[in-house]
Amino acid sequence: MTHRKTYLRSSVANMAYDRLGEDRERDRGVSNHEQVIQPGTDEELMVHGYRYSCCKAAIFYLLTILTLGMFYLVSYWKPEWRVYFMRRECSLSEADSLILKDADGQLHVVKVEVDDVEPGFPSQYVISLHVHDASSNVHNGPSDATHLSQPIYKVVRFFLFQHIKYIWTPEKMSFTRLYGYDVNTPISSLLNDFRGFTVREQMHRQKLYGLNVISVEVKSYGYLLVTEILNPFYVFQIASITLWSFDNYYLYATCIFIVSCLSVIISLLETRKQSQSLHDMVEASNTNIASVLRATPQGPDKVEIGTRELVPGDVLVIPRAGCTMPCDAVLISGNAIVNESMLTGESVPVTKIPVTVSEENEIYSPEKHKRHTLFCGTSVIQTRYYGSAQVRAVVVQTGFSTAKGELVRSILYPRPLDFKFYKDAMKFIIFLFCIASIGMSYSVYIYILHEEGFLVTLIRTLDIVTIVVPPALPAAMTVGTYYAQSRLKKQGIFCISPPRINVAGKTKLVCFDKTGTLTEDGLEVWGVVEVKDNLMGTPVMNVSSIHYTSHLIAAMATCHSLTFLNGNLTGDPLDVKMFEATEWVPYEIGILRQFPFSSSSQRMSVMVRKLGEQHMDLYVKGAPEIIQSLCKPESIPDGLGPILTHFTVQGFRVIALAYRTLHMKLSWHEAQKISRDQVEQDLTFVGLLILQNMLKPETSAVIHQLQQANIRTLMVTGDNILTAISVARDCGMVGTTHQVLVAKVTPPISDLPPSLVFEPADTSDIMIHSTTQDLTSVSITVDSNIPKYHLAVSGRAWALIYQYFPDLLPRIITRGTVFARMSPDQKAQLVEELQTINYIVAMCGDGANDCGALKTAHVGISLSEAEASVAAPFTSRTNNIKCVPQVVCEGRCALTTNFSVFKYMALYSIIQFVSVLILYSAYTNLSDPQFLYIDLFIVTVVAIFMGYTGPSLELVAEKPLGNLLGAVNMFSVLSQIFLVILFQVIAYFYLLQQPWFEPNKKPDDKEPDNVVSWETATIFYASSFQYLALCVAYSPGQPFRKPLITNVWLTVSLIILTVTTLVMLLCPWPWLMNLMNMKYASDSYLMFRIALLLFVATHFVISVSTEYFIASSRALKKCFQWVTCKRMPKNKYKIVLREMDEDPNWPPVGTPVYSYQRT
Repeated sequence: MTHRKTYLRSSVANMAYDRLGEDRERDRGVSNHEQVIQPGTDEELMVHGYRYSCCKAAIFYLLTILTLGMFYLVSYWKPEWRVYFMRRECSLSEADSLILKDADGQLHVVKVEVDDVEPGFPSQYVISLHVHDASSNVHNGPSDATHLSQPIYKVVRFFLFQHIKYIWTPEKMSFTRLYGYDVNTPISSLLNDFRGFTVREQMHRQKLYGLNVISVEVKSYGYLLVTEILNPFYVFQIASITLWSFDNYYLYATCIFIVSCLSVIISLLETRKQSQSLHDMVEASNTNIASVLRATPQGPDKVEIGTRELVPGDVLVIPRAGCTMPCDAVLISGNAIVNESMLTGESVPVTKIPVTVSEENEIYSPEKHKRHTLFCGTSVIQTRYYGSAQVRAVVVQTGFSTAKGELVRSILYPRPLDFKFYKDAMKFIIFLFCIASIGMSYSVYIYILHEEGFLVTLIRTLDIVTIVVPPALPAAMTVGTYYAQSRLKKQGIFCISPPRINVAGKTKLVCFDKTGTLTEDGLEVWGVVEVKDNLMGTPVMNVSSIHYTSHLIAAMATCHSLTFLNGNLTGDPLDVKMFEATEWVPYEIGILRQFPFSSSSQRMSVMVRKLGEQHMDLYVKGAPEIIQSLCKPESIPDGLGPILTHFTVQGFRVIALAYRTLHMKLSWHEAQKISRDQVEQDLTFVGLLILQNMLKPETSAVIHQLQQANIRTLMVTGDNILTAISVARDCGMVGTTHQVLVAKVTPPISDLPPSLVFEPADTSDIMIHSTTQDLTSVSITVDSNIPKYHLAVSGRAWALIYQYFPDLLPRIITRGTVFARMSPDQKAQLVEELQTINYIVAMCGDGANDCGALKTAHVGISLSEAEASVAAPFTSRTNNIKCVPQVVCEGRCALTTNFSVFKYMALYSIIQFVSVLILYSAYTNLSDPQFLYIDLFIVTVVAIFMGYTGPSLELVAEKPLGNLLGAVNMFSVLSQIFLVILFQVIAYFYLLQQPWFEPNKKPDDKEPDNVVSWETATIFYASSFQYLALCVAYSPGQPFRKPLITNVWLTVSLIILTVTTLVMLLCPWPWLMNLMNMKYASDSYLMFRIALLLFVATHFVISVSTEYFIASSRALKKCFQWVTCKRMPKNKYKIVLREMDEDPNWPPVGTPVYSYQRT
């Protein structure tokens, strides 16, 4: 089957759309020029339509010719500008190009593609086109006769953005994202409507959805080379090299050209290597074979096809021996044992079960129904089904829309980093351009005064720009980050987003997951507490001592998802420990159906039948507060609250167990169809399972280290709130004398508005949730003698606070330390809320439950090596939180280094700028060798090795500066600029006062500048020592970096360069001075040279003292705050803290706060 592609530019001229849609739009009188796709989500897109304009395009190409291609080059850097210049606004129905604005404010340009389709293609996307004569003078559309006489073409319109297809829907007259069957698909449809496509239906859907491939294109070396060369940085380099060649600086231009070529080659090879690595990682799953059902006249037939040909709706037959999933699919029959370590980091296989008739009224959701979903990239180890039937799954998504595809997309298209340092850097470069314009004006004035020719004046004036804005400045800004990334890699911490290292240096708060992050992964069964005669019994350490007919033992032996694989018991580690603790005897209980555990329901259950029994039983385990709410009130034993509190406050993990005897008439087939809610009610409480989870040895020390550095720590976990509070106390997040207040929220009941109250965490009824209890009966106040209090919030309370008390949310998250029973979405939501009050948030966790928060945080640190964790900026091979202070230390070091290098490069340009302007006024300039010595041997070497200084091993409370244009940094730069100008002018005027000095004379028109002069030599010596002095001044040590002396490479370089420059000044060697084109007198003017040395030594002392004792002092910062009348803190969380300290009624302990806002 062949497909033709119709290009919209010609089709708009020669075809008319079906008038039904056009007339509807015209009747509404609405301009359809723009549209918002998926508003309010991370995938939000603002779409603007444009259509090719011959007149505008002609003007564009004319301007390109007149500007010698510069106009075209600018439009290459800014593609949206090219659309503005060559196209006109139009309705989306006519657009051939679109400008997209994403949720981060970034602009993108895409082309609208039009493809021919054949009958049978999904009709909701088909547009009917009628061909008519392009030269026709009819402007209001074709006539009725034309419609009848000319052929109709069926087409679809779409655009691709970041590997996702957005398709035109004629009925809605808008673009929509193309989904598979993972959105708005009833489970009843998945069970009943998919029996296999015909070959033709499959081809139509492949035309719609594309091939099932996750492919990362590896660009050719030629393409990468052209792209690299057209980078603004290298274009500026090329222009600078051309300019220097016109000014006869051939040696200097050649050296810079060679260095630039090496830089391009290294960058090209590194880019290609990274692209190839990602390509190899994802390409393996694109070349397999899959078995699917195909509809034939004789009925469904199993055929083998390439996985590339799979489409949403295909019925996949999972082989008995397993496979690697090539797509996302929902099980509709049979079970599958799956290794999801690629997604979750958990190496323990999980059992996937099919969707059932009892769920047919639900809408399928990959998150909600993940226990039924086989995700792309995961490994099916084994399948099981009764008899010889097949294990089948319906394909719901393919390609980049799958779970693995979304992961790869997050790597290919990371969200832009909104960090002030980079914005300030661009502003500073603009500031340098302003200085350059002043220098250019002065240069023009000097050369007009000296009656120089136009060409010389133009070249020298433009040369000022290359001096003031050094081409190497953007590259120098990343030196510290590059070295930090290398050091982290050696420590087993991998970073896929180097700019995040700088952000890590400003970290103000770290969120930690609990299980597997702060505590050990494994849980040990401590014991059980069985209910006897409606009373809680005594704790039993040896579980196997309880008789196997006990409902407690039966619940522990059956309520799990374990399976035997290759002779070993595999499944959730908690389930394994629970089952092994029973030391199960040969007493047969058949598990007929499982209701899997989910973080939203916080429970799991199984329907079983014991050998010889005529009825079924239901066993349930889960969070105590959830199980309690499902039990019959009379089965709740006395003293449950105190027992729960006793164990949870000690850090034990507590799981409640319950059972129910089901009706005898319930058959096996009915059991497969019955809904979960119908059976999980009227339970009988049977006891508690107590598990022990120990802190990792490194946890407490790291928490203490972060707190000493004034970095706030908090816990975000899915575990019980009192267990989480206990762990927080054990690890030091909550001090031994600090009080913990638990937020309790009551939703609106009848005429009562929602209320919020805080209660001390040690109250005995903290686990008993009742929406009708009287919350105003007790009044408790926070002890004023306790130095600090912490808030603890459960996931349920968080949801209600978020809904009914949004105005109190900043206060709660500012004082909150423990957030328990939080779902993955709530974890990410918490991180976002912390960011809104100006916290720089780091998140450290393991497993898939933390992936959303890891991506959302400024600094996400994953302790899992699963592929899903690759979306986090940092991944640590060491499975403990020691990596957190390491990342923060490296971040502080990198940020300090980048600031220092940036300021050094800025001062380098200013020094050379001043030197050149002084020499221009003396009819001379630095020679080629002198420029090379300064630029390559001093500045380049220093800039490279400045970043080699390692981080301080101690985290301090002080944080590095994050504002490049802040008062302290600007004082540092401006004071050094003043000193540079002052001492260069002093050295120059001191030369003019010498009785032996003869000023340089203006050369003839055809003669080159006389660069071998005392003016050049004097300025060269003064400026060379200034570069070295500023290196020392801008190489701070403590508190964020090690001392300068520990940087061996930089120290040795400074010594060699200082000695070399001293040799040229005090005892010049003739061969060296001739090589440098330097004026010298070996036996004369010694006192002048010693005086120059005294000048540069004085500059060194004043420059270093200014930087170390004034610019870095607290007094200067306070002085600026006093001058600017800064009274209120800049960060929102500090304002919130001040408001709470001044509010005598906060927190509302014992006395509820009511919300009267409408929801």
